[in-house]
Amino acid sequence: SDPLKFIISLARPHIKGIVVYDPSVPDTKNLATTIAGLGNLVMSSPSLLPTLEGMGLKVVVNLNKLVKEYHWNNSEEGRVAMYQWAYEYLWPYCDHLIIGVENPGAAVSRPPETAYVATRDYVVALKLICLYLSANESGQPQEYALYSKFLSTAPHPIPVMGWINGQELPTVSLLSKYGDWVAVMVNIGSPLYIQDLTVFSSIMVKPETYIPKISKEAIMETLNPGVYLSLYASEGDNMQYDVDYLYKFLKDLNGLPVGFTINTNIVNVAPVIWNYYVSALEGNTTLVGPLSGSGYWHPRDATAYDVELYLNYTRNLLNITGIRTNEVDGWDDNYTSLYYDKLGSMELGLFRGYGGLHNLNTFYYYGAPIPIDQNNFGYGWNGQGQPAPNVWDITANLVGSAQTLEEQVSQVLTGLPPIGDYGLLYESNPLGHTWFGTVFLLGYEITPQTRHEISYLSNSSDGVFLLNTDEYMAALNPSYMLNLAKEEVKDFGDPSAAAEMLSLAEKAYGEGQYKSSLIYSR
Repeated sequence: SDPLKFIISLARPHIKGIVVYDPSVPDTKNLATTIAGLGNLVMSSPSLLPTLEGMGLKVVVNLNKLVKEYHWNNSEEGRVAMYQWAYEYLWPYCDHLIIGVENPGAAVSRPPETAYVATRDYVVALKLICLYLSANESGQPQEYALYSKFLSTAPHPIPVMGWINGQELPTVSLLSKYGDWVAVMVNIGSPLYIQDLTVFSSIMVKPETYIPKISKEAIMETLNPGVYLSLYASEGDNMQYDVDYLYKFLKDLNGLPVGFTINTNIVNVAPVIWNYYVSALEGNTTLVGPLSGSGYWHPRDATAYDVELYLNYTRNLLNITGIRTNEVDGWDDNYTSLYYDKLGSMELGLFRGYGGLHNLNTFYYYGAPIPIDQNNFGYGWNGQGQPAPNVWDITANLVGSAQTLEEQVSQVLTGLPPIGDYGLLYESNPLGHTWFGTVFLLGYEITPQTRHEISYLSNSSDGVFLLNTDEYMAALNPSYMLNLAKEEVKDFGDPSAAAEMLSLAEKAYGEGQYKSSLIYSR
């Protein structure tokens, strides 16, 4: 009848004692979390201590005594002193393959926050360091410097579980400098939770392989004049989202041709969840890899050496998962060739950006035959990072701000830039003009209105066509299209003309003129 006694009785053979934290100094909870993992101890507040002692457990470590001895407190200096102690006495004995981040709860020196507990047992089970340090160098320089010490003495690349409240971008930037990435298992303030990882990670199943959904017929259709769009939704780099919400988003899509990002590291953390998503995909819905390859990080903040290490890790995940397109952020074009050298034909293309970028340079090549697509449409996005359902916020220079998709299809066709303007214009040919573009969806809700508009686009007879993300990137990938042209040339009506065009495509490809090669192949 007593859940606590029941749980303790089950685990009693493995429990070596108790570690007590000080509720008046919340960060001692994080020290206690690490100590519990290293010593097979149970965490306890002073108020719970009599109950645990009544079950025959004894106190092994009492952090209340250390608080008094070292004068720890909730100031920045006091918190830094606590985590410095952890760096010296706990960090050498921890597993360094993940860095835990947990919110210890409200403190005098910070705004009130709710303690996050959903992943704390995972930190204990893996014997991880448990931190809550700022990545804001100008605001909390002492915490930043200590955080950097932990990162500099860990292997690379490794995941860090999250960030402290309000410090997403500073944390991603700091970790990227050390070649590490954010798993987003902990996102303070988010309504999403990732729970029961100790259970999910213990279910050993063979990961299923995602097979990119590429219809040859759909690729051949793009040879005709028209506007070809692809829709994708982000947030999947966030493991909280993958575990706590993505299943609902997938259900709402109901097979519509939309790609959604997913953190491929789920295959290591919880392969049973990865397998669910691979098997649950219906219709023309596709998977896109996370920012910026295998975990949330910014290549522009990393050294070439760390980018190479990160891409080695990414290549392994691509081999396991089968993912062939990725979203990237914090991008640096100078690393495109390195991406290609490491990933090669495993990467069909990269979606660059997060949200409507209001830039008409839709796609381009930079020293490698990988199409980099910079989305210029944002659906469900008001330009300020807030959801705006049922508003298609398109670059004003292109089609204005009509409220529904139906109102805009004719505007898309009549409002495209003239020949030679912008990267949105893909090619012109005697039969007409062909344009490509992507649409970014906010990945939290597919309303009936949104479904209606996507369905309308899928079945449009007005010269606008919808490709899934795999098909879209394949149609822009010069290597894929060159190989397809070689296959199709056998059935071409005029072999000599086909051979000449194919020769031009191969010559352009060899010279690094990838867009020209693509046009010749088409």
